[in-house]
Amino acid sequence: MSDPATATHEHVATTGTLLQVGGDAIPVSAVKSTVSNKAGVVKKASGIKHRSHTGGAARFERDSRDSVVFGGDKKTFRKTGFFKGKEGLKQPKFRKTGFALPMKEVLTTNEFFVDYNAARAQIEREAMHRGVPASFTTTQKNAGKQIFHSKKGPAATEGESFCNALERSAELAPDRAALLVERPLPEAGTRDEALPLEQWSVWTYQEYRDDVRSMAISFLNDLKPLKDLPCYQKLSELERASWLENDLDPTVCIFGFNAPEWSISAMAAIYCAGLFCGIYPTDTQEQVQYKVDHSNASVVVVDMTEGEKKYQAVADSLENCPTVQLVLVWGEMNRDQFFGPGKTEKEFTRSDGSVVIVRSWTAQLQRGRDNSDDDSELIDRMESIDPSQCCCLVYTSGTTGWPKGVMLSHDNLSYSGAAACDPEYGWHRTYGSCGEERLVSYLPLSHIAGTICDLLAPLYVTALGRRNKLNPKAEEEGDVGYVSVYFVRPYDMRVGTMKNRILLCRPTVFFGVPRVYEKLMMGVQLVLAKKTKGYVGGCIGALINRARRACLKTYRAMEHDNLDLIAAGDKTALQPNSWSSWWEKILIFKIRKNLGLDQTRIFMTGAAPMPPAVQEFFLSFGIRVSDTYGMSESCAAVTVSQAESSTPMLPVDFYKNLSERRENAKCGVLGKPQAGAELAIMTEKAPGVFVRCPPASNIENPELDSQGEICYRGRHIMLGYLANPRFGADHVREIEEKNRATIDQDGWLHSGDKGCQNFDGFVKLTGRYKELLISAGGENIAPVPIEQSLKALVPGVSNVVMIGDKRQYNVILVTLLVKGNTGELPGTNELMGPALQVSPNCATTLDARDDAIWKEKIESAIKKVNADSVVCANNAWKVQKFAILPRDFSVETGELTGTMKLKRDDIARIWADEIEKLY
Repeated sequence: MSDPATATHEHVATTGTLLQVGGDAIPVSAVKSTVSNKAGVVKKASGIKHRSHTGGAARFERDSRDSVVFGGDKKTFRKTGFFKGKEGLKQPKFRKTGFALPMKEVLTTNEFFVDYNAARAQIEREAMHRGVPASFTTTQKNAGKQIFHSKKGPAATEGESFCNALERSAELAPDRAALLVERPLPEAGTRDEALPLEQWSVWTYQEYRDDVRSMAISFLNDLKPLKDLPCYQKLSELERASWLENDLDPTVCIFGFNAPEWSISAMAAIYCAGLFCGIYPTDTQEQVQYKVDHSNASVVVVDMTEGEKKYQAVADSLENCPTVQLVLVWGEMNRDQFFGPGKTEKEFTRSDGSVVIVRSWTAQLQRGRDNSDDDSELIDRMESIDPSQCCCLVYTSGTTGWPKGVMLSHDNLSYSGAAACDPEYGWHRTYGSCGEERLVSYLPLSHIAGTICDLLAPLYVTALGRRNKLNPKAEEEGDVGYVSVYFVRPYDMRVGTMKNRILLCRPTVFFGVPRVYEKLMMGVQLVLAKKTKGYVGGCIGALINRARRACLKTYRAMEHDNLDLIAAGDKTALQPNSWSSWWEKILIFKIRKNLGLDQTRIFMTGAAPMPPAVQEFFLSFGIRVSDTYGMSESCAAVTVSQAESSTPMLPVDFYKNLSERRENAKCGVLGKPQAGAELAIMTEKAPGVFVRCPPASNIENPELDSQGEICYRGRHIMLGYLANPRFGADHVREIEEKNRATIDQDGWLHSGDKGCQNFDGFVKLTGRYKELLISAGGENIAPVPIEQSLKALVPGVSNVVMIGDKRQYNVILVTLLVKGNTGELPGTNELMGPALQVSPNCATTLDARDDAIWKEKIESAIKKVNADSVVCANNAWKVQKFAILPRDFSVETGELTGTMKLKRDDIARIWADEIEKLY
């Protein structure tokens, strides 16, 4: 086996080559799964020893159950294909897709949008008939809401159960690698580099599907109806009726880091016609208890790969979570010690006498396998699924108060997949067309970005059955594109070793929040600083800088507005650097290879605004990080920049058909709305009366009257926030009010974000209303552009937070780059990288707090930003004072959310003493 850092991936489940699993190299042709002609019989991938152990040395092998029969002659499993109306799982007609097709301008026409006037009229008629208020939302899991269609585009497709995505993936790519994880997991600090690929545990798509079915069967066999639980007997008749209406099917909460067990448990919940709910790995015991109780969870799945802390948080909550019947644990380090010698389960008894079974995840899976011949209830459940019903519950990060439970339906997920991958109108039309796509899974699956990118998109893309355009015989061989998900180690983000997983995976798609890209940028800067010391290093540095300037110029020239100027023959247009392809080939591409990103075609970001300085840094390395914008309530993306964000070489036909290309790429903006997503910038002229703002004539410096609240509507919008009748009538009324405040009577979701849109359809975020600082004089101040500008001007700064709400003037808190900070942990007070180079007198943050050089650097940056009218509208926006804090921010210390966003209210509380000194 070649070095894992340079290993190619042709040996992973690729036709005609070797698949190495468990140390055995075997031809893929020998292990291909088949679907028997007998209806309902699904065979396992024969010959693959699939290690699905739960940590430590304990393993269990699949070889004793190579063939699992579902149903046999008893009942035929419904094979409808992925899209409704197609009978049978036939070989699809392969669609021809381009490599980097432009977004179509026609997406802004009304044919691609749902007719909300007609939808509102229909909802009002039905509400009047039922005697209830008309609303586009619901507070109940199983209530669903009517699906409205457009005339064309992704929003015109029929609703579909998401079970079909996995079923079709297993039929089209049965022996392709779906989930890969290092097992056994090395302890942190013992081996940072990745294990050789042949030592990773692999789930093929057929094994993935079979394990999901088995786990779903075990849930249905072991869970009692809600009406049989002791807590049900304590409810009033009205509460009982409301509860049963709201909770017909099981809810599975998953508390742990990304792993195959996470994905399988989530999909098993969907197969049961229930729903899954992720819990952030960093959540406190109180947050865990609230989410488990509020969601009426029947099953809680817990990650124990790093010890019993997460399990203990769940165990401490069980007394107050009366609906939980089953707790499953994976990764237990010492099973005999946890369960008892030779045992795989134990009991937890509540004070009311009700019992919760605590069981090994693998033992639960085996219970389903042992009963796989009786799948009639599972089939009935799958066939009963209404695409409008909830299948995914995403709790908001909860920067203030208890988090809200966002209910997403099967249709929300399926439409979002279609909007991305539709062969004609999708913004990501080439995903899956190059054979194996690879991604590293590290963002929390409990966050909407992780849910969509790592759990649902791989299934949707594989289910499309796209031809592998790299194989000229793909159509006759049935060689389809698929997505392999490589899970990083639970501690990688915490200790800074994720690069080793990236080097082995060589992802073709990479999604990261801005904070991750900032960490990558800092890592590259540190390496370049070391490589460019001395005379020889200085020469190398000069070459690298020249190459970066060439790349930056070319990629800037490929942006939307500039292409129009070139096509029109405008002499002011920026022309691509003719040497950029050469520089990329001999130098830039090698730097990307050292990062493990040389095969990455798509770089994307979301969850927070990407600082322009970070965008330009990566552009200089031939990487366009495409912004996406959305929220949990919109099932992730609403607007997207150009998806094909990295082109290793300048295309030879760059100057051909420029007027038709209109590439959807532009730095500093959030792209354009995806197909079927209707977006408007609105301002409130009177209470409850919203009008559209005029388009911005200059999106870089938009006029005030062009800025308003970003609102959108379409089939991607949530069902509503979940209310739990057990929490009382006041709670239900509160959630109903939040639903009405979020989605109005015309179906518009009010994001709370401030922004603008220009004539070309590009959207720019200019602030968030709840983050706006209101000065003592009543001035509304957007802090983010000021913070980003200051951060870009002072190398070595990690975070900048502006304070000034209801104050006479504005101040900033500054944190510096320190050793050991990973976002999850604050690290030490020892300066690192660019922070060490600012002042020769400073080795720690304590030194820097009173250092004259640091003071001059930051004050100089403040003066420049204060003089910039683009980010500082007037004197009320200017920063007057600053303080360097003794440590950096982190999730552990409470300043950051699980996705590394600033928790401004908590920062103001934690650092109140430092703030008061500035006033």
